[in-house]
Amino acid sequence: PIDIQFGSSSFPYQVSTLYYNQVREIARKLSLGISAENAVRSSNPANTDAVKPTEKKCEPAPIRLTSDYIRGLKHDVNFLKQAKELEQVNSSYSKILHKYDHSTEARRRARRELKKLTRQEAEAEREREEEEWKIIERQQ
Repeated sequence: PIDIQFGSSSFPYQVSTLYYNQVREIARKLSLGISAENAVRSSNPANTDAVKPTEKKCEPAPIRLTSDYIRGLKHDVNFLKQAKELEQVNSSYSKILHKYDHSTEARRRARRELKKLTRQEAEAEREREEEEWKIIERQQ
């Protein structure tokens, strides 16, 4: 392994540590036989195109337009409409009259209903994802 020593610096400690760790990573990759250009390019944390040699880029599975998928989209759109209406009930405020358009009880019911709908939708979405994973595992 290559020994790297870091002397004093006028940079803040966090910046010095960041660059020191980046140099150590470059040295490690050079010792593994990776070219200097690729080692520098892949060690830069700001570089989003950097791909480690052992990693593969994953492509998302193509979306199949089935009746279940379209039904799910319609359900999602209906949920979003209901959520928007409930949020409007909760947040509608008249600047002219300086008061809420709906009573405190109505706003409270709207918040509770929104929370309940969100919980139900999250649970249904989680179940759909589990079913999709089961289908993907069966195919492999």
